[in-house]
Amino acid sequence: MVLIFSATAVFAVDKDKALSLLEQNLSNRIKAELLTENVTVKFTKVQQNELSNSEIYLIGDGLAILPSEKTELPIKFKAEVNPVEEVVSDVEY
Repeated sequence: MVLIFSATAVFAVDKDKALSLLEQNLSNRIKAELLTENVTVKFTKVQQNELSNSEIYLIGDGLAILPSEKTELPIKFKAEVNPVEEVVSDVEY
């Protein structure tokens, strides 16, 4: 039996994992800055560039949602994500 995967399908999985890792990273950073435990990050616009076979550069817009305060803060972000090694680096927001 031979399995064949297209590069698009493999990359789509990596992008989903990269977005999940970035969402967690941004949530933790915002929680620390705002001294609150109840923050959710939601991406509204994301652009991606493949830096290598294992790294993705993500740039875009999103919302930091603080449900207890009924507040949504707009954010812009940039980050390099390696979904294979589960590393998020060079984060700016």
